[in-house]
Amino acid sequence: DKQNVNTIDNNLFYFQDKIKESNKYNILIIGHLRATHQVEGLTFFFKKVKKELIKINLWNNLNIFIIGKFEPNIFLKKISKFNNVHYTGFVENINYFYDNSDCNLIISTPSLGNRSRVVDFWMNKTPVVMRGNSFNYPQLINKFNGLFGLSPKSIASAIKEVTSNEILKRKITLNGYKTAKNCFDVKNFKEKLF
Repeated sequence: DKQNVNTIDNNLFYFQDKIKESNKYNILIIGHLRATHQVEGLTFFFKKVKKELIKINLWNNLNIFIIGKFEPNIFLKKISKFNNVHYTGFVENINYFYDNSDCNLIISTPSLGNRSRVVDFWMNKTPVVMRGNSFNYPQLINKFNGLFGLSPKSIASAIKEVTSNEILKRKITLNGYKTAKNCFDVKNFKEKLF
């Protein structure tokens, strides 16, 4: 039975087994999941990007962790039945997920997206795949400090690239960290983004 997605979950045991599965890649989707642009992004991902991930034989190799306070609508309740989709609710130990992440996916509506989340991922040395382009986030340079795409096919392709190419994954992770350190004062990086 799925855990109550609205409770604070200090117990990582349930998720540790999933995160440590050797034949799976861990995808994180993090945010204030009640926001309209997040709900739209999740719906876009599970209705459109999922089809592309199936076409390239990647869907069954993914564990997708949806992290944050969340009130699922009817469609999003259905996706919780997929055996590779895990709602964590709010987690206190987010670093555990960062440390075991193969891809941090920013899937929310590109014009409204989570710009501060990019720097958060960079500072925590985790690879970023973003729905959008450099117009939406000028500091993000494709294949240098992250990957991005606008179409379902290009997003699925970026997820495949970051999960299958360890050299690229290390490169964008390191360059993302350097970008955050060079472009943003850690204390006030969020202020500079808005």
